[in-house]
Amino acid sequence: MSMRSLFLALIALLLLPVSAPAEPVVLDSCEEEEEPDALPEDEPDTGLVGEEEVPGPVVVGDGSEQADDTELDLFRATHERFEARVAEFSEQVAKIVYRQYETEVSQLREGYERLVTKADLEERTLRQKAIEAHEKFINDHESSTYTARRMFRLAELYFEDADEQFLVDNEEYDELADLFDQGKLEYLPEPPQKDYRRSIALYKRIIRDFPDYPELGAVYYMLGYTYSDEASRNEDVAKARETYQALVDNVPESTYRAQAFFRLADIYFEENQLDQALFHYEKILGEFEARRERESEDKWADTDQRLYELALYKVAWAYYKVDSLDTAVDRFTDLIEWAEKREARTGREADLKPEAVRYLAISLADLSQEQGGGLALFDETIQTPMQYSMATLDNLGSERRWTFEVLKTLASVLVEQARFEDAIDAYQRLQERYPLASEGPEFQNTVVVLFQNLPLPDPEGAADARVVLTNSYGLNSKWYEANKNNKDAIAAATQYILQSLQWVAYSYHEKANNSGAPQDYLAAAQKYEEYLVQYPFAENAYELNFYLAETYFGAEQWARAIEQYERLFGYPEDEYRKEAIAGIAYASNYLWKDKDGDITTQPSALAVIKPPLGEKIQYRRLPLTDVSTNYVAAV
Repeated sequence: MSMRSLFLALIALLLLPVSAPAEPVVLDSCEEEEEPDALPEDEPDTGLVGEEEVPGPVVVGDGSEQADDTELDLFRATHERFEARVAEFSEQVAKIVYRQYETEVSQLREGYERLVTKADLEERTLRQKAIEAHEKFINDHESSTYTARRMFRLAELYFEDADEQFLVDNEEYDELADLFDQGKLEYLPEPPQKDYRRSIALYKRIIRDFPDYPELGAVYYMLGYTYSDEASRNEDVAKARETYQALVDNVPESTYRAQAFFRLADIYFEENQLDQALFHYEKILGEFEARRERESEDKWADTDQRLYELALYKVAWAYYKVDSLDTAVDRFTDLIEWAEKREARTGREADLKPEAVRYLAISLADLSQEQGGGLALFDETIQTPMQYSMATLDNLGSERRWTFEVLKTLASVLVEQARFEDAIDAYQRLQERYPLASEGPEFQNTVVVLFQNLPLPDPEGAADARVVLTNSYGLNSKWYEANKNNKDAIAAATQYILQSLQWVAYSYHEKANNSGAPQDYLAAAQKYEEYLVQYPFAENAYELNFYLAETYFGAEQWARAIEQYERLFGYPEDEYRKEAIAGIAYASNYLWKDKDGDITTQPSALAVIKPPLGEKIQYRRLPLTDVSTNYVAAV
């Protein structure tokens, strides 16, 4: 037999119906008396009604001939060997490609490491030469006009040298730590520290001998920094505070004044001296405001702009920490407004804007709670957190670009604080204010979840929220039209609606199963229909079609149930095949009883089966009705 013929034979075998011992179908509702013996011409027809067997010619090699089991086993074995070889080949190719990739990456890494090592060596060599040159100049010119500048530059070189030596020492320490962890070292020495003593000596000498040096602010700041660095052996918070304070006291004009105030504020903040911290944070803003009068903010260096942004954030956060929430709200608002202007000017978002948005939302949530859950509105009603926040932000004037982001964050903060009822209100009001927002379906789905997670779950509220979800964000909604080009939003909405429609249908179905009322089953069927009409190709369409058939059956819609059960055979899945077959048989039985077979409701049927006493019946073969024929075929 050729390979093509064998393949066709295999396909034909797979298409043959699987025969299994037939189990008797028990129909409790159909009680029949013993029938008279069939006449010879009444031999039962085992074929389906209306179906005639028409033998066709069998052509050798067309795939209709019976396949030999041995040949099929050989074919399967060959196929399995082929699949195994393909898998082995794919694995080998993957290993070769990965090995080549690792080789090339290793070569690149080695090449770059050689270049970096060479550059580091050159940098250290040049730094050492620069150190020697500056040391010689200072020794030869102790009071020259340029001596202070050379000293400051030499202190910076010492500083860089100390940092680099710290990195080298750290690598050696990590190696020792590994050996210690492996038990190959008896004790682990103390971790390395930065040694800034040479730089500190030069900074002090400049301050003492050259009080008119133009960059004295930088000298003070760097001296304070050497005392502030936690990795430095010279760390001393008290000396750092004294040095930074000396800077702001002795250097009236310097770009480092703001940074000194910032360091002082941080030190006080760490020591929990919040009033002092706030005082110095405000001083930073004052420094920048004075500078803004002298020059445009566009001319500020990036480091200065980042410092100003950080100062705005620290001030707002400090007010939040001391529970001055009204002021914190104002300060966080100032930061966001400044960040918006900077973004419009430079095209770059401020680093701390997301944090400012979040803490503004937290401040509003806390402030609304401090007001006893809300504020009196016209002395009549109490504002919810979302109402209060909307009113507060609306007082700024026209709506800002960031208002929606703050309100959205507020809703999520209420969820985090387990204020679920306030969160439900917040998400509902968000949707009322922004009905076309792409996040709308997510908001409403969150409302559904929140109703289910209340201290006393509210299933009716969740069910109503699901109805709102399907109606507000479905295929025919204004939201869908407005967001039809937003693939991510449409995909999310579709998923939420699918889940919602399914849940509604399942809950109706469960209610019907509990009550057994046909009208409840019909209501569940309508929900399944709604789902399948909108999403006929959903992943679980097969399962939902089966449930739809079951609800038709429960609703005593026999014909519709049969039609729906039959649709299941058009799917590749067969999980519910047996149930569908049984459902068709039972539904056909009930349909037959309704039309022809129930003698309690069909007097004519009773007359045929039990004629009047004394009347002789002449039996003759009569054609079955369509209902009876379908019932027999189903069984």
